[in-house]
Formats: sequence, structure tokens, C-alpha cells
Amino acid sequence: MNGLTELNDALALSKPVVMTRSPLALDVDIEAIGCGIWVDVGDVDGWGRALSQLMSDASLRDRMGAAGRKFAEQGWNQESYGACVVEIVGRARNITS
Repeated sequence: MNGLTELNDALALSKPVVMTRSPLALDVDIEAIGCGIWVDVGDVDGWGRALSQLMSDASLRDRMGAAGRKFAEQGWNQESYGACVVEIVGRARNITS
């Protein structure tokens, strides 16, 4: 779960996110949410561009941060996580019964 803690911290703190795109990535699209920028694996220049874009545009940082916080408040939070755990445990219990 590389990146999950950092993503959750950024969402909670209303901060924009820059993440490396990965086939093993979290099941969340930071660009679709509007809270961040994807960078391809090994794209050092892409990281530089993304960080420069964010550092030079306070309005963009604010919009992305607000979008991420809204996403967290509406469903990417401890309540939704707990509900998923309960559902998975319930399904596993039914399989073994």
C-alpha cells in the first residue's frame, strides 16, 4: 500500500497530490477527482513539471486541495474503510459457514 498514508494525509490536510502512476496503484484517480497530477514511472522531468506547476500557481493548489478534502469527506474516509472491512469479513464468514 505504498502511498496510501501519504495520500490520506494530503487529502485530510487539503493539499494537492503528485503521484507516480503504477499498475499496482491505489484504486483512486487523483486527476479525475481533481486533487492531483499523475507522473509516469521514471519520468523525472514530469515530476519537475508537476511540482513547478503547483509551486507557481497558488489558486491551483487551493482548488486541488479543496477537491481532495471534499473527496475524503464524501467517502474516502475511516467510515467507508470500516464498512468495507465489515463487508469483506461478512462475506468470508458466509463462505466458511
